[in-house]
Amino acid sequence: MLIETISKHIHLQENDKQQIAGSFKKEVFNNGEILLKEGSYTKHLYFIEQGFIRSFYNKDNGTEKTHWVYTEQDFVTAWYSFFTDRPSFESLQTLGKTSIYSISILEYRKLYESNESFNIFINSYYQHIIAEMDFLTKTFTHLSAKEKYQYLLDTSPNLLREIKLGYIASLLDISQETLSRVRGQN
Repeated sequence: MLIETISKHIHLQENDKQQIAGSFKKEVFNNGEILLKEGSYTKHLYFIEQGFIRSFYNKDNGTEKTHWVYTEQDFVTAWYSFFTDRPSFESLQTLGKTSIYSISILEYRKLYESNESFNIFINSYYQHIIAEMDFLTKTFTHLSAKEKYQYLLDTSPNLLREIKLGYIASLLDISQETLSRVRGQN
C-alpha cells in the first residue's frame, strides 16, 4: 500500500519502488501500544497501512489531550522532534490492531537525498500537512461543537465509527456529554 499511495501522486520507476520499499520496514502493533512517549526523541516516520495512531499529550492536570488521530494512508511522526532532533511534545499510540511501514530517521535522510522521486513526493506531502495544520489551527478552534463534529463526519467518518468517544471528545475539545448531544442531533 505504501508504494501504491506514493504512485498516486508521482510516477515511480521500478528502481524507485524497490529503493523506497527496501527503506521501510513493515510492523504490526496491538491496540494501545506506545510508539513514542512524550519527552523522548522521534526516531521514525510511520506510514499507516491499517489502523489508527493517536497523537496526544499530557495536560498539567494529568489528563490526556488528543491532538489528532491519523488514519490509513497517513504518514505520521512527531514532526517537530523528527525535523529538529529535539524532545517530542506528544506521544503516539496505536488504536486497534495497526499495521505500519516505518523508516528510521537515518534511512529517511538517505532516501530523501538519493531518490528524487521520493524527495518530490515527500515535499508535496509536507505542503499538504502544513496547509492542513494551518487550517485546523486557524479555523477549527473557532468552530462550534456541532461544526467540529460535522467536519469530522465529512472528512473522516471512519474515525467516528471506530475510535472511542472519549478520544473524539478530547480531539474536538468538548466534553463527552456535549459530543453525545451533538451526535443525537445528527
